[in-house]
Amino acid sequence: MVTTGPLVPGQPLPGLVGWWPGDGNAEDVFAGQNGIASPGVVYSSGVFGQAFRFDGDDDFVVIEDFDASGLRGDMTVHLWAKRATLGGPAVMVVKGAGVVANIDVPTTFVLKFGSERSPGGDGNYLWGGFEHSNGSDVFLVGPEITDSLVHHYAYARAGNSHKLYVDGVNVASDSFVGLPGSTSGLAIVIGSGPTHGSFGQPFGGMIDEVQIFDRALTEAEIEEIFMAANPDGRYRITVAAKYKGVERTASVEVVIQN
Repeated sequence: MVTTGPLVPGQPLPGLVGWWPGDGNAEDVFAGQNGIASPGVVYSSGVFGQAFRFDGDDDFVVIEDFDASGLRGDMTVHLWAKRATLGGPAVMVVKGAGVVANIDVPTTFVLKFGSERSPGGDGNYLWGGFEHSNGSDVFLVGPEITDSLVHHYAYARAGNSHKLYVDGVNVASDSFVGLPGSTSGLAIVIGSGPTHGSFGQPFGGMIDEVQIFDRALTEAEIEEIFMAANPDGRYRITVAAKYKGVERTASVEVVIQN
């Protein structure tokens, strides 16, 4: 007999400093650094329980009092998202002064969609990174996401390198010099980003289980987070074979849809 039920997230990994599951409110269930949802934010079925749902127009969640003193160095931010509105720019989560030119310094981290050439452009490419205190961009660009499936997105920074992940797979990585500027006193925003006295670059769709860590999660940990949920009936099959002492591996992702 096979039974099904709502997925339940596992025990928090070490280094967790903030967790906003979107289960009917904007509360931080780990550290009590609660957010405030704009009037248009609603809650609907997510990967685990309920999730934030944004209309892609003027919805957002603001966490004003988040202490990010340790996040200029090693850190990770990850979440689940399902896009209802394609095109960009569209911000999933940001900690910084803004998401448009001239006010985006400093930015500790951001996960968003933009064009192939610019995080602020109109497009469906995944971007993650930060802004130096001198205003220079330090971004990674990932694949184009144009479907309506649930995906897991993560950005991790360790030392002088950072990585971008989609569905447990590292899709971009690079090294850099210098650290993000300090964003002490600046809010985290989910579903949009600060602009000139308002909010802009809104995300349309579902965002679930936003978690922030003060360390870089390993590739194995990020893959484990994705595989534990297995949204939309996706399975990764890996085959290993050894020939004349040389081992080769190959993997393929299978989507089972009803």
